Amino acid sequence: MSHANMIRWDTCEADFRCDGRLRDIYIAPGTLADWQGLYPFLRDYSDVEYLLDGVAEAPPDSVEEVFALRSSGSPLLRLKVGRAVIVFHFFCEDQVECDFAADEVASQADLDALLGFIRQLGELTHKRVAITQENGQGFPIITYEPESGSFQHHEDGQCQPHVLPPEDSALWWQAYLDAFIDTSKDYFRRHIASPRQFSDGVHHTGYLWDCLRSPSRITFQRFSLELVRHPEVLVLADDHSRDLIPGARLWPYPAYSVARFKPQALLDSLETLPEDLYVFDSSLSWTLVLTHENDGKRRICCAVGIEA
Repeated sequence: MSHANMIRWDTCEADFRCDGRLRDIYIAPGTLADWQGLYPFLRDYSDVEYLLDGVAEAPPDSVEEVFALRSSGSPLLRLKVGRAVIVFHFFCEDQVECDFAADEVASQADLDALLGFIRQLGELTHKRVAITQENGQGFPIITYEPESGSFQHHEDGQCQPHVLPPEDSALWWQAYLDAFIDTSKDYFRRHIASPRQFSDGVHHTGYLWDCLRSPSRITFQRFSLELVRHPEVLVLADDHSRDLIPGARLWPYPAYSVARFKPQALLDSLETLPEDLYVFDSSLSWTLVLTHENDGKRRICCAVGIEA
């Protein structure tokens, strides 16, 4: 049996159901050397298309030339694998990532073509390759391990928390703002309430924790101890653009969604989630907040509604 047909379509069909989100492909951890090894293969791929700011051009000779253009333009490489159009955006040197539309994989033949491409990426880099939900690097759908030459399908729910429906998420977002955020601050009006257009959609440019009402500083250890006191928690994150913080981990679920986690599962997932996270429960009487900032000694964490 070939590697490309080791996953049956009927076992993963639901993972490619059209839901308005892309599917991502990650090689992790990624390096410039990985890009250098992959780029000739991608550049010379059949019917490949290279665009700079939406205008088709001949692809540069080297990936270093592509990254040099990121400061002044938006390069991308587009190629077709079966029916799926795979797009490389070259967001950063230390993360090899591309994406495709979920509905372009709709049969065993489509899946086999995609997995054949995934296997080529893995063999060229000698690294694990994962297909994930959009921005979901830590929550794989299918992975390929070049060392063993094998694919694995990760059953839905095995790795992921429960993401609330859009209507429920919107209610919890508003409730969180009402309970913990000073929406009268000029910072909130400029950076949260007034989102900007980026190449990957409309996003806000600030951090909710800059508008917390009466926060207390706590240690990460205290964050963890408080977290595990609860049977389950709700989690949300700032909605940021890849353009604004290239290479950073973004919220792996739809924008402004709220996810329900078991506390230990959240702790285990922190290395795959955004650094800035907001944790609370249905009582809306407390919140724990992680930030990407540090004071020179330790990470800055905050709490509201919890005794110092």
